[in-house]
Amino acid sequence: MHEIAVSFFDVVSAVGFTLAVAVALRIPSEVIAPVSRFLFVFALAIYAVVGVANVLEHAHITDYFDRYEDYLEILFPLTFTYFLYSVITHQELDRRKKAEMALNAALKKAEDAKARSDSVIEAIGDGICILNSDFRVLYQNRIHEDFMGQHSGEFCYNAFRNRDCKCENCSLTLSLNDGGVHMMERTAMKGDQIRDLEVTTSPLRDSAGRIIAGIEVVRDVTERKKFEDQLMQIRKMEAIGQLAGGIAHDFNNILTAVTGYGSILQNEVKDHEPLRHYVDLILEASKKLKKLTLGLLTFSRKQMIHPKSVALHNIIRNAVRLFPQPMGTAIDVKTELTDEALTVMADSDQIEEVLLGLAANAYEAMPDGGRLTLKTGRYEMDDAFIKQHGYGTHGSFAVITVTDSGIGMDEQTTENVFQPFFSTKETGEGTGLSLAIAYGIMKQHNGYITAESTPGKGTAFKIFLPLTDADA
Repeated sequence: MHEIAVSFFDVVSAVGFTLAVAVALRIPSEVIAPVSRFLFVFALAIYAVVGVANVLEHAHITDYFDRYEDYLEILFPLTFTYFLYSVITHQELDRRKKAEMALNAALKKAEDAKARSDSVIEAIGDGICILNSDFRVLYQNRIHEDFMGQHSGEFCYNAFRNRDCKCENCSLTLSLNDGGVHMMERTAMKGDQIRDLEVTTSPLRDSAGRIIAGIEVVRDVTERKKFEDQLMQIRKMEAIGQLAGGIAHDFNNILTAVTGYGSILQNEVKDHEPLRHYVDLILEASKKLKKLTLGLLTFSRKQMIHPKSVALHNIIRNAVRLFPQPMGTAIDVKTELTDEALTVMADSDQIEEVLLGLAANAYEAMPDGGRLTLKTGRYEMDDAFIKQHGYGTHGSFAVITVTDSGIGMDEQTTENVFQPFFSTKETGEGTGLSLAIAYGIMKQHNGYITAESTPGKGTAFKIFLPLTDADA
């Protein structure tokens, strides 16, 4: 009976340890390290071999292991203890590794979120600054630094305004006091240019609703203000043109009657009679008024023109031959005509009148002599031109550049130079209509005229006429 029990124990032991080996081999690496699993499987395999040898009564094997019986008795407890320690240690290491990976993932996610936020802030195109309730700069994005300079940690009133105390009426002070959104305008130097800035401030509150800081958003509105000024100038010129056209039309009707009755009186009054001199003065004044009226009608684009396909260079050559020869001064008239044939749809007489008017103004700007240059070329009108001037049409244009080396004009004079009756001459020395007439003629030709000038360095007028494919 004892032998049967021992044999049964050996069978159970052999089967149990064999199954244990099979199970241990399937333990995933996430539970125990591969080296620890190998040692545990090796110990289990030894016990399985001993159990099978006992069942099969294999004397050679059993005798071999009996010599190491003392070692085998402590091998399994030690191996099992090491197995449990390895499992626990591996699980702890795995938990730490997963925690570290989760932390790294969270940090990367936070970095990505910050990068996205920074990208969004930069893409907005506005300068953003955060200031605490003591008016100290806490944060500036790159665009704000470009506008105002790097002043993190400084007091805004000292950094931005060069003051020793806060500004009582600035938008940040108002926002911190009343919790509202406030806007103001200021200027700043960016490179060598003065930029117009629009500053909007709003309060930053904590979870309890208390105001703890202010956010300042700075927007560059230089181009917008320039466009608004250009649009206002265009509308002003249109309004002046409508007014001048209406006045000139009615005035022309009255002038026709004055001229008609004056001519009747001239026929009735003999040459030797005292009143004949006054009648002649009336008719002479009427002719001057007629010319003035035609100028106003031209500016308002109500004067009839007769455009046809013409070679631009022929117009310029004819006009140059008509330029007056100033007395007592040496003015060198030079033409630089491109080799390309430039054909435009224009009224030749009207374009010649524009060139004659520009030449007359150039002569007056060079009382001590100088150089007058007429240069032609092709110009592709694009978005840059339209953005700069506030008007224009995409396409190919012939450009005439009329440049003088005269006294030049300041910025304010240049801006108003095409307005009717605007003149820098003394009273009675001119009507101030020649450039206004040029402006009106160019508008009638669907063209443009611009002026650029610098005091002491001369003036350049550019005439743009649409090119045509028709034969001249």
